[in-house]
Amino acid sequence: MTVSPNDKHSVPNRKLKFMQEILEESATLYSLGLLDEAETATFKIRLATDNELSRLVKELSEAQALALVAEAGHINHRADDHIRNRILNRIAEVTQERIPAAVMFALKEAHFPMSASDEAVVLSDWDATIRWVNPRYTRLTGHRLGEMRGRRAGSMLRGARSEARSMEALSRAVHHRLPALERIVNYRKDGRPYLVEIDLRPVSSGFIAVERELAAA
Repeated sequence: MTVSPNDKHSVPNRKLKFMQEILEESATLYSLGLLDEAETATFKIRLATDNELSRLVKELSEAQALALVAEAGHINHRADDHIRNRILNRIAEVTQERIPAAVMFALKEAHFPMSASDEAVVLSDWDATIRWVNPRYTRLTGHRLGEMRGRRAGSMLRGARSEARSMEALSRAVHHRLPALERIVNYRKDGRPYLVEIDLRPVSSGFIAVERELAAA
C-alpha cells in the first residue's frame, strides 16, 4: 500500500496536538491553583524552560485577576478566599463540560470504549481523591466538579443502605491498585438513594471509573 506524505506526518502531528492540549490544560489548572503538589512541581520545571508556556500562564493569571475584580468590585481581605473559591468553582464547572485530554487518555488506557464517556465518569488520584467528573456524573449525583474535586466520593455519596461488602471491596481495590466491578447503593446530594454499578480501573495516573445507574434503590 502506498503511503502519502501527509499520512507519514499525521501520527506525529496528532501526538504533538495531544501534548499541546495537555500543556494548555495544565497551564489553566496551574493558573487556577488546581494542580496538586506533585503536578505543580512537574509543571514548574517545564514552565522554567518554555517561554510560550510562560506567556500562556501569564495571560491566564491576568484573566483570573480581571475576573476577580469584575466579580467583587472592591475586594476586602476577609472576602478574598470566599470570592476566589466561588470563581474557581464556576470555572471548574465550565471546564467540566469538555472532556480533558487526560481523561480521554485514561479511558483509552483502561480499554473503555469511547461510548463509556456518555456514562458518569470519574478520574481520581491513586488515593481515590477526585480530579475530574463529567456532567453525567453531576446529573447522577447532584454534585458538581467544584464540590467533588479534591475529595473522595465515599465521603459524599455513602449512606445507611450502602453495602459494607461493596465499600470494602472498592477500598481494597484502591489500596492494592486493582480493578473492581461493584454494585452499591449511593445517595444523591438531595438524599435520595440509587443503585449504581461502578467499573473502576487503574491507569498510570490513578483510577478511571465509569458508573451506571441500574434501577431505583
